[in-house]
Amino acid sequence: HLMGAAKFGSYEVISTLLEAHADPNARNNNNQTAYDIALHHGHNRICLMLLDGAEKPVVKSKLSWDCLM
Repeated sequence: HLMGAAKFGSYEVISTLLEAHADPNARNNNNQTAYDIALHHGHNRICLMLLDGAEKPVVKSKLSWDCLM
């Protein structure tokens, strides 16, 4: 799923999931989005892809980290 792909930096999987209309703004039980997870693992390219795929992008994570920092 999207959050697992974000954790491992799987660009192709995320691309496929977003094309299949996966929700990049969905949150897990820890209130994290795929963006938060990708950011935590240092996958900046994935962060940018998720921001591009989000209708209302999460510009900052719940921890106020920014993928462009």
